[in-house]
Amino acid sequence: MLESIWLALTFFLPVPGCPTGYLGPGGIGDLGKYPNCTGGAAGYIDRLLLGDDHLYQHPSSNVLYHTKVAYDPEGILGTINSIVMAFLGVQGLISVAFTKISENEGFIPVNKNLWSISYVTTLSSFAFFILFILYPVVDVKGLWTGAPFFYPGMNSILVYVGHEVFHNYFPFQWRLQDNQSHKEHLIQNVVATAVWVLIAYILYKKKIFWKI
Repeated sequence: MLESIWLALTFFLPVPGCPTGYLGPGGIGDLGKYPNCTGGAAGYIDRLLLGDDHLYQHPSSNVLYHTKVAYDPEGILGTINSIVMAFLGVQGLISVAFTKISENEGFIPVNKNLWSISYVTTLSSFAFFILFILYPVVDVKGLWTGAPFFYPGMNSILVYVGHEVFHNYFPFQWRLQDNQSHKEHLIQNVVATAVWVLIAYILYKKKIFWKI
């Protein structure tokens, strides 16, 4: 609902003297056609409701595009998206509520085939948690380079296509003694992943990359 409001206001709100849906910087941007349209609908709403005196008189766009109107990068319309960002941070709590921290006993059990809301929030919360751990370790402190996982990332298309073509062949797959055994499936998937990481590493060393 919040994103629908943001999209509707951003792309359909008429702004006097400006193209509807304008997202440019104004000033000398766009060959100077819209000098007073900085921020499009976002800037217009702020100037209309808050007034120029309560906005930045020299925003960052003033430096590069020599804009003349006040503009606040943390304005009213942008707050909608910041609320959505905060919502992403509480997905773990939503997951706990939906699943009761159980495999099958929650109000909405995790189900990948249905892409249930509990599956989405659980997966997303774990992704954010991993990012929370890895960012300071890899990017800030440099304690780990991210190897070997960034090798497949550098050749993700090739690895994906290769998996689709060869996933039924050894060593990526073999006949299991018990097809219902989670342990055997886990071992098989770990081995297959390790082989693709090795292939990606060799390709990385040979500077072979598939891109679109």
